[in-house]
Amino acid sequence: MKQRVLRAPIKAIMYAFLVFGLFGLGVTRADVFEVGEPLDTELVIDLDLFRGQTFLSTMLYESEDAVAESGIVEQMDFDYEKTYEFPSWEQVEHGLTHFDSKNVRRVKRAFKDDSGEYSQTKLKAFVDKVAGREYKIDNLWKLLSDNGVKGKLTSIAHFFALAGSAGNLVIIDDQNYFYNIGYEDGEERSGRSYSASPEHGANDVSHKRYLTDLDDMLSGDEEDLFYSIMM
Repeated sequence: MKQRVLRAPIKAIMYAFLVFGLFGLGVTRADVFEVGEPLDTELVIDLDLFRGQTFLSTMLYESEDAVAESGIVEQMDFDYEKTYEFPSWEQVEHGLTHFDSKNVRRVKRAFKDDSGEYSQTKLKAFVDKVAGREYKIDNLWKLLSDNGVKGKLTSIAHFFALAGSAGNLVIIDDQNYFYNIGYEDGEERSGRSYSASPEHGANDVSHKRYLTDLDDMLSGDEEDLFYSIMM
């Protein structure tokens, strides 16, 4: 059981724990941007249904009825083994408006014309070619590679997978949510978590951004609140 918990990135768990704690205490923070609707993933957890429980228990909860009613870990396991279909151009186009600029650049850099500029035509031609093909999360990178896509294939694969309904969506409230994708049981360095908030689109937050945000919280007016959540 311990191994199953530790395989998820510590920063992702900690970030979600902090936000979940704020949510559980009924604390709201000033909005900066309007957050769009989450992507249409097949696996969804609404933390409001787990109100009053610890984040750890929400992670580990296993329903006897259906995986859709289970906690985060079981849904991540199911997602990793599930067979999906590559998304349509409509889904990909929507995904490009949903992620933050860093993640969108990763995708666009893989589809450049002869002048070295991003080519929507090349991206659409690729998507139309492979749309509907079956894949699993752990081998989507190979589908990309076999069709001439170059770049950070794991990150690019996560974009296409999430755009096409893969992943596990965790809804914190109507302004904050995150996705988990690609977590392999027993592999601590596998997978990514992408959070969306009033401050940014879906983004696998870097360690630097995470530590900067945490430092801002601890050095500002919310220091006492941080320790209240930890307790």
